[in-house]
Amino acid sequence: MRNLKRQMTKLRKVIKRRHDNAKMWVTEMGWGSAPPSKKWPLLKGVEGQKKMLKKSFRVLIHNRKRWRLKRVYWFLWRDAAPNAPVNCSFCKSAGLFRYDFTPKPAWQTFLNLTHR
Repeated sequence: MRNLKRQMTKLRKVIKRRHDNAKMWVTEMGWGSAPPSKKWPLLKGVEGQKKMLKKSFRVLIHNRKRWRLKRVYWFLWRDAAPNAPVNCSFCKSAGLFRYDFTPKPAWQTFLNLTHR
């Protein structure tokens, strides 16, 4: 989460330096639930996806006023079809639901963190 905090803080500084009072949106945030891989660091496994969602959303929620955070969007709601041609290491498994619409553990975590 250190990287997330660093990126958000740097962006906020640029916005302030330019005397802009813009609210920030975080778009396309996510991790894949496919088995973890040293080659593809965005693949975290099912429990790892849930853990990363929980940690990142807690950081964003905690800092939302300071960073003037308006919106946060998860990258993908549903996994791609197993035979879909995808040119992305984590895209096939980044959904909060499997392709057959069954929820992954990260879905309940997402609901718990966003129903405030």
